[in-house]
Amino acid sequence: MIFDPLEKLEKIQKIVCNGDQRKYYRFRISKQYAGDVTADCVGCFLDCAFCWSSRVNSRPAEIGKFYSVEKVFKKVVETARRKKLHRVRLSGGEPTLCIEHFTKLIELFGEKAPDLTCIIETNGILIAKFPELAKLLASYPNMEVRVSIKGFDEESFERITGAEGKYFWWQIDAIKILLKHGAYAYCATMWETAGPRGVEKLMKTLLKHGVDGLELECLYRYDFVMKRIKERGIKLY
Repeated sequence: MIFDPLEKLEKIQKIVCNGDQRKYYRFRISKQYAGDVTADCVGCFLDCAFCWSSRVNSRPAEIGKFYSVEKVFKKVVETARRKKLHRVRLSGGEPTLCIEHFTKLIELFGEKAPDLTCIIETNGILIAKFPELAKLLASYPNMEVRVSIKGFDEESFERITGAEGKYFWWQIDAIKILLKHGAYAYCATMWETAGPRGVEKLMKTLLKHGVDGLELECLYRYDFVMKRIKERGIKLY
């Protein structure tokens, strides 16, 4: 059943957001981006078939615990210093979901750890809804925003995310807003669910809106991911 992600957002926020606190389920060292410390948050308002974190995000009330902004910052930065890593990352669920927590965390990373690149992996929808987030991200040179675009048009967006197709364009708006404000931001999409024609169509759409470049993601073929993809009738390339 197709849903409105902003309606789902309100329900998820009541579970995983508590003032400036937010639920996280793990902190880890990753080999991605040539090595980073990742804070994996709980909760998302999309339901992407290929999401490697779907088993967590489908049970937000049961998984994870609340962390203050200061505690997240301390855990991530101390680990990065100890392991001599230069990048930190917000991932897992949707990092922007708890607005108060997110903005305060970005300010901390921007002001107290400017030597660390802070990577935000987002679907971009709340950046489109709240353009001031783009302005905030652009104000700190150590921010790197990766907008993961789901699908290549409204129909493919619905099939992949379960959400109303019109929100496909909110992702495009997000990257436009980020670039307009001068943020370091770029797009990515899943090659296996788009295929050559889907990638070509998305690249043409991005170029039409003044956005150049597209990173291609690779599918994590976990058994539960492959089951969800099959259930939705999504063709893989």
